[in-house]
Amino acid sequence: MYVKSIIALVLVAFLVGGFIFLKIKDKNK
Repeated sequence: MYVKSIIALVLVAFLVGGFIFLKIKDKNK
């Protein structure tokens, strides 16, 4: 079942990307 692994990786990447995006956005304020 590679599908579940791919979905998990996508979710983690999304969370990490969003966290970094907020950090950069907050720094630019």
